[in-house]
Amino acid sequence: MKRLDCVLSNPQWKLLYDETTILYLPRTSSDHHLILIDTHPTAFNFGPCQFWLETMWFNDPSFPNLIGESWNAHLNDIALALTGFTLRDKSWNQNVFGNIFHKKKRLLAWLGGIRKALCFNHNDSLLHLERKLSSDYQQVLCLEEEFWAVKSRTDWTLQGDQNMTFFHLSTICRRHRNKIWCLKDSVGNWSYDSAEIKSSILTQFSKLYSSEAILVPFSVTPPPNFQPISLHVLQAISREVKDCEIKRAVFA
Repeated sequence: MKRLDCVLSNPQWKLLYDETTILYLPRTSSDHHLILIDTHPTAFNFGPCQFWLETMWFNDPSFPNLIGESWNAHLNDIALALTGFTLRDKSWNQNVFGNIFHKKKRLLAWLGGIRKALCFNHNDSLLHLERKLSSDYQQVLCLEEEFWAVKSRTDWTLQGDQNMTFFHLSTICRRHRNKIWCLKDSVGNWSYDSAEIKSSILTQFSKLYSSEAILVPFSVTPPPNFQPISLHVLQAISREVKDCEIKRAVFA
């Protein structure tokens, strides 16, 4: 019956309430499940975000130099080079490249102010600044499109250009599917607390990849006709092999 009890939404509503959860309540008197729509669920702390290399960074001319400096600093150690690149990239992304969404808001605000000023006074310098800011805004839109195209994990070449709404919505839906909002424990009870969910997962994996040690008495009984190895033979088979013996055995 759960397949009949569904919730439909349009893209605009999904973008507005991207963290909405849907819970099917137990059936009581009706033959249908009651549906609980929570538009503001409990915010779970899923831990720190993992570092990802963004393809839009390659559009900045200073990014290749950042890679070269990080690699040349540790030529003989890849692990240190990657660690150094991660630290440098985080600082560069925050201080040089910047947040593209904040850039977009600032450019829109500046363009709006310039157009209001041009309505009252024609100024060539303002027109030149408007053209420059419009060009910068188009570049930010291209970066945003590439950002959401990568996040949505879709073939953006088949979806067309300037299709950021589709990419953004695909990313939100994928992130929502990947989140664990509740978990049933071994007893059969549902847990909605993030600490309890983490504890249940750790406990299950600990049981899955661990085993109890079972002590079994070990004894070796030699066969009836077993002949012990003499000290001379034991010394012969345990001595160090010489290079000439290896060469003779290989090229024989």
